[in-house]
Amino acid sequence: MENAGGYYYLHTNGDLIYKRFDPGEDVSDLVRRVWPVDIRDRATAWRIVLEGLALGARVSRVRELATKWGCTAADFLEYLCRNPTPGADEKAGADPFLREIAGYGDPEVFWSALMATPKGQQPVLPVPGGAV
Repeated sequence: MENAGGYYYLHTNGDLIYKRFDPGEDVSDLVRRVWPVDIRDRATAWRIVLEGLALGARVSRVRELATKWGCTAADFLEYLCRNPTPGADEKAGADPFLREIAGYGDPEVFWSALMATPKGQQPVLPVPGGAV
């Protein structure tokens, strides 16, 4: 992947930190993951959000980035459609994203709405935290 935007890395203390330079060999035991950022690839933002949550990133920082990047429940649907084979950490970050960032107290409400959508129709997303 061509890097067109720097790097984010997840520190062991839960901070998601942006750097313009390639951390390369400088990655220490204090870094859980490094993501190269390709600003032309929307999936980059989603991988950082989902994998970051799965790996213990501070929710407040992930929320800040998700808001900045427009990572909403509706956009999550688009991401799911375009990424039919998510990695293990992306899968593990999905429920925390729905609960902590998108505002669904119970992520099952979101998943049930998707499962109830007839094939070929656009899903009607439930309202986070309450009624449909």
